[in-house]
Parts: sequence; C-alpha cells; structure tokens
Amino acid sequence: MLSYLSIALEFVIVLIGLRIIIVKKRAYGAGFMVAFGIYAVWGLAQQIDLGLPGDVLDVLYFLATLSALLTVGYLAFRRA
Repeated sequence: MLSYLSIALEFVIVLIGLRIIIVKKRAYGAGFMVAFGIYAVWGLAQQIDLGLPGDVLDVLYFLATLSALLTVGYLAFRRA
C-alpha cells in the first residue's frame, strides 16, 4: 500500500515540476519532472508487470538518480 502512495507522491512532484516550468519559468523544474517521473514508472514496474526488462529498469533508475543529482547540484551551486 505504501508503495502505491509513494508512486502517487512522485507523480505529484512531477506536476509541481511542471508548474515550476510554466509559472516560474525555471528550467530546473524539468529536472524534477524527469527524475520523479522515471522513479514513478520504475516503482510501477516493481508493483505490476509493465513488460520492461530488468536491465532497462536499472538504466531508468540510474538516469532518474542522475537527473535528481544534476538538478540539486544546479540549485546548490547556481549564482543567486
């Protein structure tokens, strides 16, 4: 049950990222959208059979983590 709640929250973060792009005109929202969108798909694939091979899921998880790292790094080190 908590897994599905986590997936739903990940989709909420995707929507927040979209809002950051549209309303605030900030590109870092795309980083959050990509990261948490992939995490949500990965989580769904763990819960139900989406037909994705394990290697594909591993690459998706890595890309999501890389996207999150780049986004947080950008926010931490950008000039104010």
